[in-house]
Amino acid sequence: DMLNKVASGEESHGLPPGFYMLTYSLFMWPFGLIAVGAGLQALNRVRDDFRLRFCLAWYIPFWLVFELIPTKLPHYVLPAYPGMALLIGWLLTLQPQDANAPLRRWQQWLWWSTAFGLVVVSLGLAAVCIGAPIYLTHSFSW
Repeated sequence: DMLNKVASGEESHGLPPGFYMLTYSLFMWPFGLIAVGAGLQALNRVRDDFRLRFCLAWYIPFWLVFELIPTKLPHYVLPAYPGMALLIGWLLTLQPQDANAPLRRWQQWLWWSTAFGLVVVSLGLAAVCIGAPIYLTHSFSW
């Protein structure tokens, strides 16, 4: 059933490539954005550690294939989430001296953009959580 939907675009929602990256970031908030740093660090060390190769080989081909197909449903890529979660766990357990592997210029830009996005979205969510009750009820209460 799924292969027919994937090949024909039967349930095509017309979503552009990048949909699954966005949904991963939303479903795994805030760890979805930390995955960017995990992926960057893992790409720099993939030759040294077979465990990183395993996680990247689990996630990247799966993600690329599903980004290219016309049918985009969020649950299609759920089997790839544990691979990225393992990479995030690996990054969060690194010792500080190990976590500072040199990043290329584009990697630094992507990492800082992600950190900025994390802060902006978190502050926006906090503002909505505080402001929505005031706006909807026209009163403020603790």
